[in-house]
Amino acid sequence: MTTTTWRIRRRILGLRQRDVADRTKMSQARYSLLERGEAMPTTKELEQLSKTLELPDEVREEVMRVFSLPG
Repeated sequence: MTTTTWRIRRRILGLRQRDVADRTKMSQARYSLLERGEAMPTTKELEQLSKTLELPDEVREEVMRVFSLPG
């Protein structure tokens, strides 16, 4: 499980990076860094991304584990 999951889900949902950024209240540049794995998400960002990208709970928990964030 990597941030590639975000890219795949974003594309499945027909969203652009700008769409995800707007819905999660972050800059497109920040989202791009997260999607490429060049920045570490905060717990709040991860929660927002999980909701926006409609990630199932088990996927969200796995992403949190990968990033060593408290679940």
